[in-house]
Amino acid sequence: MTTSANSENNVQQLCEITGIDASSARCLLDASNGNLENAIALHFADGNVEVANDLRPPDPGNTHVAGEQQPMPNDESDEEEFQSSLQSGPPDSGGYFGSIGRAFTGLSHAILGVAPEDFEAWFGARYGLPAPTFSKLCFGETVKSALDEGRLLLLWFHQDESTATEKLCKEILQNISVLRVIRRSYTLWAGDTCRFEPGQIAKLLTVTVFPTLVICQPLQHGFDHTFCLEWPLGTFAQPLFRLSPEEQGQSLNTDQAIAVLTSAADDHRNEIQNRESQAARRSSQLAEERRLREEQDREFEESLLADQLAAVRRSEATSSDPTSRTSKPEAASVEISASVPSDGDLPRDSASCLPESVDSKSSPTEFDLSQREREEELKVAEEKRLERGAEIQAQPEPRANGLATAKLSLRLPTGSRLQRIFQADQTLADVYEWAHCCRPAAQPLNFELCTSFPAKSLDDRTATVGDSGLAPSAVLVMKSADD
Repeated sequence: MTTSANSENNVQQLCEITGIDASSARCLLDASNGNLENAIALHFADGNVEVANDLRPPDPGNTHVAGEQQPMPNDESDEEEFQSSLQSGPPDSGGYFGSIGRAFTGLSHAILGVAPEDFEAWFGARYGLPAPTFSKLCFGETVKSALDEGRLLLLWFHQDESTATEKLCKEILQNISVLRVIRRSYTLWAGDTCRFEPGQIAKLLTVTVFPTLVICQPLQHGFDHTFCLEWPLGTFAQPLFRLSPEEQGQSLNTDQAIAVLTSAADDHRNEIQNRESQAARRSSQLAEERRLREEQDREFEESLLADQLAAVRRSEATSSDPTSRTSKPEAASVEISASVPSDGDLPRDSASCLPESVDSKSSPTEFDLSQREREEELKVAEEKRLERGAEIQAQPEPRANGLATAKLSLRLPTGSRLQRIFQADQTLADVYEWAHCCRPAAQPLNFELCTSFPAKSLDDRTATVGDSGLAPSAVLVMKSADD
């Protein structure tokens, strides 16, 4: 008797709470094994789904914030796809057992919080269509997916169902302009802070008032940023904007949220376009530099081949005329003997002016001493040159860094090459010292360095490498200055 009275009491309370008739209330209580709370949850879960299934997407021209002019689509096919996505809601598990499943799902959400993979169904069941597309992956996989697709992250930190949450969902996340921006530029991830992962991420971002929207930029790494969210280990995202109410229970400013979401998406799209244009310009510049280097190399190879052919012709001409090798020395000896007067014709003061070859019996002259001193000076200078060249080659080269460095390739008169990287602020005097000390032989002794294309002499040794137009790379040619 007591059990029957309790059952009728539950039926009466269920009718008062839900507004249904007694027969429907008894069916709900039977399905819930007489548990009044489960019967109430079962009724509202089933009722909301029926309401959601009866909804139709509103006219895009009429769904907007007061005073806002909705933009017209530019691409008709993209707009058709967008409108089709608005009409597709979460799958409905109809029937009696589907209602029971939704009831227990609602209970688990109330106790454990909404899982990220359930937010799309949760949103559709409560607010209907239109609805945004939620990421059903964990946070780390969502960041990687957004990074691969070149999209921003829109994080929604949810805590409980309140008036602020309802306003966020209806006025912001169901706004046609916001849905269009989210579809084009964002990956939306929602997290209930009652669950472990969303709660930890909210703590890392110091989010304490809910509901909160955070716009993040996915990153490859976090080394170049002062503050960066790392969750899980090795996954990085940089917070750009945060939209939070000032106090718990207050709602987000709808106009401000829509403006921030739109401007952040526009800035992100402009940044991507700038990076693509810079990459295209850099690629074009590298292709032009490669073409110039190939042209310079081809000109150098052609000139080197012409010099080699000329040397071969001169050698063949010399070897084909055997008298030419003796005629010149004989003529020189005759000229010398004719130009040297006899001893009787020389005055006494003039005897000392003759070279040693004229009078083999005479003692070494000042001419011989100066020749030996000159040879000694050249020997010492050559040793110093080689020693300095070893020091320069032992010094580490700076790492190539765009216009901050210059990779120089020097072509010697012999056809060999020298290469080294210089800082852009080093002077041409350092380049001349390297060219002189690091070449195999000090020939020609006096030289000048020139650029081959365009041809220009680098005679101002006080000028820097960068100011001379040699960065980031250049080909130099060594020319003799004795001619």
